[in-house]
Amino acid sequence: MIIVEFCGTPGCGKSTLCAMLKRELLTRGYSVENLQEVYEPRTFQGKIERRINKLKYQYAFFNYKRRKMLSYMASKDDASGYWRQRILEAAYRIRQAEKKGIQIGLFDEGIIQFITSMYHEREFDNKVDKLIEDIDKNIYGDRVILVNCILDMDENYRRLKTRGRVGDRFLVGNDIDNKEALKAKKKKIDYIFEHMSNKKNIIIDMRNYEDIVEGLVCKIERCLGY
Repeated sequence: MIIVEFCGTPGCGKSTLCAMLKRELLTRGYSVENLQEVYEPRTFQGKIERRINKLKYQYAFFNYKRRKMLSYMASKDDASGYWRQRILEAAYRIRQAEKKGIQIGLFDEGIIQFITSMYHEREFDNKVDKLIEDIDKNIYGDRVILVNCILDMDENYRRLKTRGRVGDRFLVGNDIDNKEALKAKKKKIDYIFEHMSNKKNIIIDMRNYEDIVEGLVCKIERCLGY
C-alpha cells in the first residue's frame, strides 16, 4: 500500500487537494481510502465503539516503548493528549487499510500534522527526532509520499479567515499574532519534512490546482510499479 500524507499550514488547501486526488484515483480504478475520515455514529453504540477503538489504537501498532514515549512527549494539557491519541489512531488506520487490501491510503492530515499540533505552544525537543526516526522506520517506511503544501503566508491567512472555522486556534488573536502562529506551524512541518529520510517526498505550490493532481497520480503510479 502507498500512503500519501498532505502536510501544510491550516487553510492552505490540503483537504481540497486530497479530495481531488481521491476522485481522480477512483476514476482510474484504484482502491483508495482517505484514512482521516471517521465513520462513527453519534449514538450510544457509537460511543461504545469509540471506547473500544481507543483501546485498539493503543495496542494495535505501537509497542510499549513507543507508547511510553508518546505519553512522555505529550504535555499535561488535554489538547496535547488528544493529538497523541490521533497519532495512535492514524497508525491503527494504516494497519486496517492494509488488511482490507487498499492500494492507496490518503491523509489530508496525518501523523506529521499531529506531531506539530502536539507541540502547538512548545518548541521541538530531542524527543521529536527519536519519534520521527521511529515513525519513518516502523510505520511509514519507503511506502509513503509526503506532500508539503506551501502557500504565501498572506494568501494562506486570507484563505484561513475566509474558511472561518469556529474555534480555529489560528484565528483567536489579532492578525499579527495569528500569522506568527502560522509561521511557527510551518517551521515545525518543514523540520519534520526535511528529517524524514524518504526520497519520494515532494513540495508543491498551492496557488493553483490545475497541474498538481496529474503530477501526483503519476508519482503514485510509479511507486505502485505502473
